Amino acid sequence: MHRVSGPTVHFIDEEYDKGTIIAQRPVPVYPTDAPEDVAARVLEQEWLLFSEVVGQLCRGDYQWRDDGVVMLRSPSADGPEYV
Repeated sequence: MHRVSGPTVHFIDEEYDKGTIIAQRPVPVYPTDAPEDVAARVLEQEWLLFSEVVGQLCRGDYQWRDDGVVMLRSPSADGPEYV
């Protein structure tokens, strides 16, 4: 069984960590990991993910679904493929 953790970027609302999720990134958790190992791996990816999401939002590389969820353009998409 492969365990994962990872950072989440979401909009802010009235409740702590309850805003609509914009993006997530999985980070592996290995059986030999100490909590500090996982935390360091997650933090590294959190900074990368946050920068990517802010860049996409600033460039307009997103669209809104009818239910209010933002869809970011896939980094590998040549056209308007959103994920």
